[in-house]
Amino acid sequence: MIERLRQPAYTGENRCLPCTVINTLLPLGLSGASAVAGATVSPLVAVVVGGGVLAVAMEAIWLRGYLVPGTPTLTKRYLPPWVLAWFGKGPAAGEPAARTVPSSADKEDYEARLQETGVIGPCEDKDDICLTASAHAAWRHQITRSPDEPSPDQVAAVLDLDLSAGQLEQSGDAHVLRDGDETIAAWPSETAVRSDLATAGVLDDRLDWESLTTHQRLTYLHTVRLFLEECPDGSPARLESETVESCCSSHDVA
Repeated sequence: MIERLRQPAYTGENRCLPCTVINTLLPLGLSGASAVAGATVSPLVAVVVGGGVLAVAMEAIWLRGYLVPGTPTLTKRYLPPWVLAWFGKGPAAGEPAARTVPSSADKEDYEARLQETGVIGPCEDKDDICLTASAHAAWRHQITRSPDEPSPDQVAAVLDLDLSAGQLEQSGDAHVLRDGDETIAAWPSETAVRSDLATAGVLDDRLDWESLTTHQRLTYLHTVRLFLEECPDGSPARLESETVESCCSSHDVA
């Protein structure tokens, strides 16, 4: 019976602390209300009723990770990153958020800088913006030097991160860089990780890369990837998006 009630996805190492805290407040309130109602009969009834409600609710939270149905979904959707950071489930203050598509304003600013440095420019065969021939040649050269299977240390070095427990995990096709329980960045595929490592080598020669923050580096890499028309293996590039989920949060990557 107990095993049928247990939810491994939201308990143990996967327990979502924000979900647990939020759901613990509810039985405390219900227990208090039950105790007050029971006190109209006798103090003993108040203790028994209030304690019984609290015990049943806490056991449900222990087995399932939450009491109110839909709590994990609501937590992912509505809790802001700074709240999740209190529980170690989101980026800490000053740290980069999980890799998401840049806003329109950011995209325009970064594209302007990339045009100034000759990374992107007018296409030769259409009325659009493309990766310049020189940048593409430099990117292809960097691809020949990039590892087929990037390691967490290599990615962390490119992003100027000091990870104590870095892992590059696969979630479906997506690859997620984590430091312990903290999600640092995410890519739609391992190919995208390789592409970004190569792009970092190109931008290192054209931008003051060492002075950029991790967030700025991530945004530059993502922006350049949007202009790539081929993958590291030479196949045509396709723009796709995917949602990467943890027990408490979800992030769109492209």
